[in-house]
Amino acid sequence: VGRTRELGRLRGALDSSDSRILRVHGLRGGGKSAVVRRALDDYHGAIHRCPPLPDAAVRSGLIETLRRARSASGLPAIQLDAHAGWTD
Repeated sequence: VGRTRELGRLRGALDSSDSRILRVHGLRGGGKSAVVRRALDDYHGAIHRCPPLPDAAVRSGLIETLRRARSASGLPAIQLDAHAGWTD
């Protein structure tokens, strides 16, 4: 994998008694899953789950819900696109 710094940070968090859930995020295709699997090699009790990216219909519904909530709160509208800006 060649991601020594990221592996060290993940393993440090896994060794910490304060960590229960770790969230790893980044751009699609950036190697997040590979780094997590590599970090978990020595942690047999850890569980690794990668939630799937919502399909376009679900993304559209989420965006519409956000728009309505912002409008109801008096917040200014923001540009959101159901096909851009989603990473998995």
